[in-house]
Amino acid sequence: ISGMGERVTIVPAAVVETPRPVRFLVGPSGGMGKAEGSAGRQDVAYAQAVEVEGISLDAFVFDQGNPPPALVKMDIEGGEVLALPGMQRVLERYKPVVLMELHGPQAAQAAWQALTLAGYRLHRMQAGYPAVRAVEDLDWKAYLVALPGEQ
Repeated sequence: ISGMGERVTIVPAAVVETPRPVRFLVGPSGGMGKAEGSAGRQDVAYAQAVEVEGISLDAFVFDQGNPPPALVKMDIEGGEVLALPGMQRVLERYKPVVLMELHGPQAAQAAWQALTLAGYRLHRMQAGYPAVRAVEDLDWKAYLVALPGEQ
């Protein structure tokens, strides 16, 4: 897309609950890994770890003065339990649309709690976008669209 480089800035950091160093677990393939403390699969052998910068979305916007997002896309292998608590102010004030893949019941609970508290309604990412009425309706792996507005 023409001009994309002028509108996009890559920030090499893990999104977590508060700015801090994060131990990032490297998975068996180059496309797999997660921040230590993430929920989700516990059966994967992580052969090594690297330390990366961690940032919360609230700190990124409110402390560093970056523009708030209109859309947040998350596929962070169970890291939702770390990232969502650190974006509560952004969710409540700016109401970005949230697209997410959840990994496990802990991630589902964290997403349900953070998003409904911020006044979002959750929908499955499938034809017709059926509403998710309760956290118990979420499968181990769920694809969601969260839209501002009461359930």
